[in-house]
Amino acid sequence: MDSYIKYPKSHKLAIKKPEMLGGPFIDYDGKRVDEIKILRDKTIKECSDLLELSESILKLNSLLLREAFGQTLSQLYF
Repeated sequence: MDSYIKYPKSHKLAIKKPEMLGGPFIDYDGKRVDEIKILRDKTIKECSDLLELSESILKLNSLLLREAFGQTLSQLYF
């Protein structure tokens, strides 16, 4: 949503390219930026717990990729 809000013309161009099919683009022809802003703000407000959980999961995944090598994880406990 942030990308569409900042660059609606890029989304409009991307959806017309077959090689971009399935990409993270919003197909509203660049005409619904204000509605997407409202949806983004509502999502951030109403789903803040889920967004925080998602960020925590990404951080944990990054930590495990960096530090876990198949042995015990006891050294990672704080």
